[in-house]
Amino acid sequence: MLSGVALVPAAPVLLADLAPSVPEEVAQLRRAAEGAVADLSGAPLALLLAAGQRPALWGGIDADLAGLGRPDLAVARPAADQAPALAAALDLPVVDDRLPLDLALLAWRTAPTTPVIGVTVPAEAPGTSLADLGRRLAGALAGGDAVVLAAADGSAGLSTKAPRHLVEGAGAWQGAYVAALSASDTAGLAALGPAEAARVASRGWASALAAVAAASAAGLEVDVAADGAPRGVGYVVAAGRPASTGAGAARGARPEGA
Repeated sequence: MLSGVALVPAAPVLLADLAPSVPEEVAQLRRAAEGAVADLSGAPLALLLAAGQRPALWGGIDADLAGLGRPDLAVARPAADQAPALAAALDLPVVDDRLPLDLALLAWRTAPTTPVIGVTVPAEAPGTSLADLGRRLAGALAGGDAVVLAAADGSAGLSTKAPRHLVEGAGAWQGAYVAALSASDTAGLAALGPAEAARVASRGWASALAAVAAASAAGLEVDVAADGAPRGVGYVVAAGRPASTGAGAARGARPEGA
């Protein structure tokens, strides 16, 4: 069964190994992300979700951060026996290669002894298709204990300091995105759509939607622990836990100004 979900930005600045010294707003988001992932520790399988140019299940378990100029930072995780069955259940091709950068950044957060499976979901897919993929994912994991760690980067166009500068309507889109995550609202996330997600430069919309749909199918409630927009980039940290735990009890403090 799917026992937990964490949604964190696949952002290098939130990893202490890559950015030892950061402003307090970023440090708060970093602590929230670390806390959300720590809640998943001990699971026998971690499924990593991020958007990619093609949908695939990544059989490679080695990951490095060469794409960020740090080939010296590399991790290897145990192979997961469930990979072939999961690929068949999701109708995804298996790529035996090193994890793409966003999946590598997620793998960096997992425990060294935890087997991982990386899945890239198509960023341009309709929201309904991504939600269906998430539900199928939860069904495919129903026979064992697993957790999902998904990239959830919001808009990169929230201010003039942002990588995409200030994108018209990005603030409203980001607000709707965070609200839908807070409500475990799969339909609301799907309605935001791939075209608008691409326009406001959200790298995490597709993977977050699939993760929330999987969480809902497994009876988990998603709660936003923190959100902020350092340098105009929307960072969201959320966790999906069994409804009996009470989402509000797990809520962390939001960064000031978020």
